[in-house]
Amino acid sequence: THRHSYLHGRFCLGFPLAWKRLLFSLFHFFTFASLSGVNRKVTYSLADSADGYFSVDRSSGIIILEHPLDRELQSSYNISVKASDQSIVLTLSSFATVTITVLDINDNPPVFERRDYLVTVPEDTSPGTEVLSVFATSQDIGTNAEIAYLIRSGNEKGKFRINSKTGVISIFEALDYESCKDFYLVVEAKDGGTPALSAVTTVNVNVTDVNDNAPKFSQVVYSAVISEDAAIGDSVIMVSEAVGSIYAGRSSMPHDL
Repeated sequence: THRHSYLHGRFCLGFPLAWKRLLFSLFHFFTFASLSGVNRKVTYSLADSADGYFSVDRSSGIIILEHPLDRELQSSYNISVKASDQSIVLTLSSFATVTITVLDINDNPPVFERRDYLVTVPEDTSPGTEVLSVFATSQDIGTNAEIAYLIRSGNEKGKFRINSKTGVISIFEALDYESCKDFYLVVEAKDGGTPALSAVTTVNVNVTDVNDNAPKFSQVVYSAVISEDAAIGDSVIMVSEAVGSIYAGRSSMPHDL
């Protein structure tokens, strides 16, 4: 008698995103029957081709990839495969569901939430103070999405430090407005994939002045000669701040005797 069915259960497969080749064999179904003759010959078809991404060879049961996959768009597919015998009396069929899981590869570089950053910091800010946090994300998953941060350039004076895991930038050494008013740090975000992918952003640290430098005269002792008949209000001598002082040339600087 003809009572056998051919496919049973659920099959789970995983394939890397990198397999872009069309018509690539994914899996070969096995059917089991103890029939003979035409009843033993089985043909395969797809009840669901997942929008044309897959096909099946009618004779071999090999499932074929018809289009490149992208895990970021769809991470898995469920397709239903039908196996039918060739009985001329009564055709019997069975179905099996194949779950195809698309594995991730490192094909998406990190992306910073901002193209550049600006922060203003007073020059007397204490070392160890956190001044800014940068943040980047990846569309990949797992290790491919694990991001490490580093200052690639602009920190030659060693004034700043970045936490490689959190992206928090802090002051490492004391700042001095009179020495440097602006720092342009190039910060890199690198993922954990192989090979690693990366992105960069610029962090502008603007140092503001605080009143931490007392005025300095250009000389310690001044002397002047004045006539005894000088009128009230006549100029006697001009005192000035030292060349290079931040107060030099400021006409509004008050002077007292």
